[in-house]
Amino acid sequence: MRFAHARGSSIGKVTAPDMIRVEAVYALPEYQYQVQLELEDDACVADALAALAACEGFADLDLTSAAVGIYGREVSRERRLEAGDRLEIYRPLEMDPMTARRQRAQRQARRQARSNLRSPQPAVGLEPRRR
Repeated sequence: MRFAHARGSSIGKVTAPDMIRVEAVYALPEYQYQVQLELEDDACVADALAALAACEGFADLDLTSAAVGIYGREVSRERRLEAGDRLEIYRPLEMDPMTARRQRAQRQARRQARSNLRSPQPAVGLEPRRR
């Protein structure tokens, strides 16, 4: 997996007393965008999203409607950020997980039925006749 980091990353730099440092991430199947942001200490999720709009990898995203979370828990845009938070931008689901599971089960059942037609198994307990 490849990572993209924002230019001018603040990793290893001292943060001003009235600033906090948070990490923002957005993951695609083949690539992950990861940016370190320095924000005012009273910043909320909406402030971080506004700052992300100018960052490479995030500019093309619809940040106004995307679901967001911190460490895997969905949060509102009004939530105040704390130093060290990991802000995650979630992709929309391509399919409902339950529907996807049903489709996989149906495909597996069809494959199993086809393989049973190709190689019939002898009935249990019946021996072939000997002459």
